Amino acid sequence: MSENERSVITPTTTRQPRASRRSLLALTPLAAVAAAAPGVTLGQMHADRELIAKCGEVIELERHIWSTLPGRFAPGDDFALEAAQAPFADRSVEIMTRIIATKSHTPAGITAKAHALAAFVASSVEDDEGDALDRRAYASILRDLLTVNVA
Repeated sequence: MSENERSVITPTTTRQPRASRRSLLALTPLAAVAAAAPGVTLGQMHADRELIAKCGEVIELERHIWSTLPGRFAPGDDFALEAAQAPFADRSVEIMTRIIATKSHTPAGITAKAHALAAFVASSVEDDEGDALDRRAYASILRDLLTVNVA
């Protein structure tokens, strides 16, 4: 009997499948997007499941690059920090390139893309009057997508 076929007997003698560790770990990127995108349910994510999982990966990579790694280096040790960030940044660029090439089919997919982009270009989301008008417009749309529930 495989791990997915094992059942747990509850006090009411109802048989319920037990989630495997692998299936729970596979949901981690989806959970990251769901946490970052209020109002998006796992059910809504089904049509864009792969896209949303990739978006979750970018969010986690960017969080690691900008939150976890800097605390591991002495202030001013930019060379060592950049060297440590490089493989994660390269992977983030690779995944973001796939996200850009993938069409969203649901509002949940669009929301996930917006959150991945916001994580990827964190400083570009702010309205900077010195930026070209097109960049300001893109940033405005992105901010709206992050705050309006499109799902």
